Amino acid sequence: MMVNWIPLLLLETTTFILGHFFLNEIQWQFMQRLVLTGFWLYLMFLFFLCFRPSFGNPFVIFRSFHNVPINIWPTLNLRIDTLENIILTVPTGAFFALIFQRINLLEAGLLSIIPGILIESGQFVADYFCQIERIVDINDIISNWLGCMLGFFVISSIIRINPKLWQRFAFN
Repeated sequence: MMVNWIPLLLLETTTFILGHFFLNEIQWQFMQRLVLTGFWLYLMFLFFLCFRPSFGNPFVIFRSFHNVPINIWPTLNLRIDTLENIILTVPTGAFFALIFQRINLLEAGLLSIIPGILIESGQFVADYFCQIERIVDINDIISNWLGCMLGFFVISSIIRINPKLWQRFAFN
């Protein structure tokens, strides 16, 4: 069914247009442009993985809210995609570290919860209106948070070790 591809098409088109505008309308240094271009391509890939229609997993039992499969119990039905979600959001945490070099660990933890909530909320809305057959899962929010924190911690540690090298990447 073609309707279930609409959310992905809208996200990819919007990301492409905004990224193109953002990269070309502001004067960036070469390394900043390189990081932003990489993050832009990463977002396009992330949206493809998170919002392309799926056909669900018939072996996992979930509750349903208005025909949207959801899991609100942490650690219930942990699967290999938990590790994939951690790896998938490491670049987001790394990008956060480059942009927000002066935030503490608590602020980083609060900031890192946002991508998982946005992805799962977006999947819920897209599944509710366009039946993309994605599972809204609390474990995904937790694993996305862990991935962001891991990326943030690694890049923040590298920045502390060699701050002059990383100033070329700084956005502040």
